[in-house]
Amino acid sequence: MTVSGDAQVAWSDIRAVVLDLDGTLYRQRPLRLGMATELAAGLLIGRVSLKTLRAILFFRQLRERLAEHETQDAAWRQYVDTAKAFDLSPAEVRDIVAEWIQRRPLKYLSMSAIRPAKDFVLALKKRGFKTAVLSDYPTHAKLARLGIEVDAQGCTLDAESSMLKPHPGALLDMLRRLEVLPENTLVVGDRDRRDGEMAHRAGCAYHRARSARCFRKLLASLDQHHGAHA
Repeated sequence: MTVSGDAQVAWSDIRAVVLDLDGTLYRQRPLRLGMATELAAGLLIGRVSLKTLRAILFFRQLRERLAEHETQDAAWRQYVDTAKAFDLSPAEVRDIVAEWIQRRPLKYLSMSAIRPAKDFVLALKKRGFKTAVLSDYPTHAKLARLGIEVDAQGCTLDAESSMLKPHPGALLDMLRRLEVLPENTLVVGDRDRRDGEMAHRAGCAYHRARSARCFRKLLASLDQHHGAHA
């Protein structure tokens, strides 16, 4: 069952909602502009080397290829392949990624947050739905900054399959943790080719959401359903 755009969610079938994080719970453009400014400034004053900048860009592009080809052991390959390309050690790449992709962007999350997304999660919890967040990147620090609490959260590369979306392995692992069936699960994400395809292959419903307007509509449909069944 696929749901996107303005189509209505069949809430009577849903017991759990699994949300993507990046691009779904916050807007990526303000964050990326902020980080681009930081990197450019660091490059100008000599605090960031050109090699570091190129390694960051390569790492992000590599992850897209690893996802597209559904490469096994992507958690390991993302660091090793980048290290080989720039004559670095995997540990050095890991440190660069931790600083520039995981830690420094956190300060931009508050200004980038999609506020109705948090309201939607709160409404789900209030009505007894199980909630989870599944991302291709670590989730805990980001969700803490966004002030969003869910029943379960995880990164695809921490799952046993160690494969990025759209491989459904991490999603199926998450559903087992939640003790809910795929046919009773709604996946909410911003990328049809990643989140949507993952949901489809796992047997879950999918709804595309990447703006405040999308989440206001989801919240309205949830309120409408529960109002009609009150």
